[in-house]
Amino acid sequence: MSQSSAHKAPKVSIIVPFLNAEATIARCVRSLMNQTMKDFEVIFVNDGSRDNSFAILNETLLNYPDRIDHTHVLYYTYRQGVAKAHRAGAARATGEYVMRVDADDTLPCDALQKLIAKADATDADIVMGRFCRVFAKKTKVGKIDAHYPDINKMALIVDNYSMCNKIVRRSLLTDNNIEVMPEIDCWDDLTLTARAFALSRNSQRIDDVVYNYYITPGAKNVSHSDKDTQLRQHLLAALYLEKWFVTQFPDDRYTPFLNQLKLIAKVKYLRGRNKEVELWKTTFPEVNRRIMSITPVKLHYRLAFWLTAKLPTRITQSIANLLSPRH
Repeated sequence: MSQSSAHKAPKVSIIVPFLNAEATIARCVRSLMNQTMKDFEVIFVNDGSRDNSFAILNETLLNYPDRIDHTHVLYYTYRQGVAKAHRAGAARATGEYVMRVDADDTLPCDALQKLIAKADATDADIVMGRFCRVFAKKTKVGKIDAHYPDINKMALIVDNYSMCNKIVRRSLLTDNNIEVMPEIDCWDDLTLTARAFALSRNSQRIDDVVYNYYITPGAKNVSHSDKDTQLRQHLLAALYLEKWFVTQFPDDRYTPFLNQLKLIAKVKYLRGRNKEVELWKTTFPEVNRRIMSITPVKLHYRLAFWLTAKLPTRITQSIANLLSPRH
């Protein structure tokens, strides 16, 4: 949409990867362009869309000529995956802080203003706000984890580890060579934010909603990708993060986080039609004896996992088979 701007570096760079988002991208663009805080740039990354997303994006941007010097569009001719699209946007970013917005979601008009006000007032590396999940007939505002920003105690959920409801100081990432993993489209945010939290000297929160996350029944996206893809990528992310944390922090201070990460990473073995109890038991087996100490996971889940680990495989597999859907 524009060539390099002669203006000073913006306060925030917003990265928007998109793929076949023709039904929602105009709504997303309008929410960004109508922010009350104007010191930001947007980097759209077309991840090989085959629909009219690109045309709709450009048509919508024509309504905001004052933003032309602060808007950039990168283009892949075929799909690379959300992680690579994010990395391309991050490489183009020049802002003091970075944020991610998905093309089917929106920001409240004052989201950036509130996040930056907190960052400026506290000199924070990370500022996080609340998610609002938007369903067809209702909305649900999420909570900030009571243990934020302690990743040893925070639950491993979207609200805590998404890039979409927080701004992160870009130099914290670039100075420490922190990027999302190019092979990981499930948990791509996690591979970045977990390390950013661990290295941040000052992480803050605000209680305001800063992100509208639209829940569309039946929609196909990364979060609802097939079980095998999610399982493979979750396990890969866990291995990658374990190696990074052990190397970066040899004193094992983040062992509780890694235990939770590995437990959640292998959960897909116990979900779906074909549950694989033996593979669940033998993947990250060191976590099985620590299940009850992983307190961010709800107690009833911990008890179920603990029993699965303790009982003979033939018994737990028979139970799993009975619980599996027949159709």
